[in-house]
Amino acid sequence: METKFKDINNRNITFEQLRHSPLCREFTVIAPKLSLRSVLVHTAAVWLAAYGIFWGTQNTSVLSAAIIMTLLGMILHLHLFKIDQESMLIIGSVGVQMNTLYASGRESVSFIEMKKVKDIVINEAIYMVRILAMPLSCEGSLSLSSGWRNWRFRSAIHWQKWSNGSRVNNGNLGRTFVEIWTKERNSRDEQRIIYYLCILLIDPGNPRGVSEVVPVFQSAKPRLDCLSQVYRSCHEILQQTRAEQ
Repeated sequence: METKFKDINNRNITFEQLRHSPLCREFTVIAPKLSLRSVLVHTAAVWLAAYGIFWGTQNTSVLSAAIIMTLLGMILHLHLFKIDQESMLIIGSVGVQMNTLYASGRESVSFIEMKKVKDIVINEAIYMVRILAMPLSCEGSLSLSSGWRNWRFRSAIHWQKWSNGSRVNNGNLGRTFVEIWTKERNSRDEQRIIYYLCILLIDPGNPRGVSEVVPVFQSAKPRLDCLSQVYRSCHEILQQTRAEQ
């Protein structure tokens, strides 16, 4: 049975649930395919930069290096980072198996014995999003202090940063650029909640404690409505398994 859901970044994902037996179920989350637009944008950026260097140096090896870098970068991205689907197979009294399939065809498999599983829970994480609104009409440049990273350009008058920071310093190009502090009235904080499905492992030295927390579907990051279905099905199997023991 296939169902369409959204991930935390509002992208479409496909969720499949297979019931092999009353004590065996498999859950699969299929991520969006690699965007052709993203590939073209990154490729064009590398080649334009290479052509700019070639135009200034007249060195043809720069163009060859750009082609090689593009191909190697794409291969590494497909083999190490781009995940097509993640699956979780839970078998009562046996264990939980998690599979990760990469776009290159590489597969990563991990297995946890059921006797090590303390519980399967949905964990809640809260993080802050700080939005700064500032004018960009005056001349000058921005130099970011070391505490500021991972900025995203939102529109002509907004910069968005996904973690806390201190300040933005003005560039020194003849005209002073206004110094912006994060506590100004034109900035605001937003709280966002992310939910993760986690497997809690029993601490051998303390049966009531937890030795490790293993997150599931780390790449796909489904929303709560999708994780709730997995959570309910997993707990049905856990309850039946523990009742039979």
